[in-house]
Amino acid sequence: MRPTGRGAILADIVLAAALAGCGGQHSTGTMSVNPSPVPAVAPASGVISAAVDITGQYILTLLASPTCTAVVDGISQRPLPLPTAAQMRRYDARVTQRSAQLEVVFTPAECNGGYYREPGICGPLPAQLNCQTRAYAAGGCALGVVSGRDMTVDVIPAPATPHCAGGDYWFEPFTGTEVFEACGIWRASIDDPAHITGTVEGTFGYLRAPADRYPGHFWESDLYCRATDHRFTLTKR
Repeated sequence: MRPTGRGAILADIVLAAALAGCGGQHSTGTMSVNPSPVPAVAPASGVISAAVDITGQYILTLLASPTCTAVVDGISQRPLPLPTAAQMRRYDARVTQRSAQLEVVFTPAECNGGYYREPGICGPLPAQLNCQTRAYAAGGCALGVVSGRDMTVDVIPAPATPHCAGGDYWFEPFTGTEVFEACGIWRASIDDPAHITGTVEGTFGYLRAPADRYPGHFWESDLYCRATDHRFTLTKR
């Protein structure tokens, strides 16, 4: 998806939400497309049975782990806190459950159903939003399963890397100079389908560029916080 590395150059930029696969490319104002269909998360064999149906409209909240108060900045190499703007993000989420298979489409709350088609500028989602083939706006789909009352959703980073590069992930240019990223595995036990809380094992990231050199130039802040206890909540509307 996005080339990373300390002091990385932002080649092309788009959205990413709700919070799986590899090989897409970001491009300004376009969709992130992986030409190879990837099935929803499922075991190698056997039948999954869901005890609940969580289809509906939700408010999705992502909360960074408490350990993110001290993250080594990839640019300055100094320990810095993950900025407040990246410690909690809110989205509108549409959850569709077919049997045990889940599809989550999430969009920034301030975009009123759209996404950041350009840094800090909202636009409508593409009419053809296909999560199964990964042809979607900037990673705003996530696929998963419900097994009994256990929910698992994957936003998978590249193999053997703690960063979000190389896989499908949430990539959100929420201002003209700031980007939020998220990738990992969401897990929850569904006691109340109207209010689901769980953990995210993965990485939250924050990047900031100088106002006069964005996009296309070096970041001035490059923070990634990997943890097993990031959290998410889905509250039904």
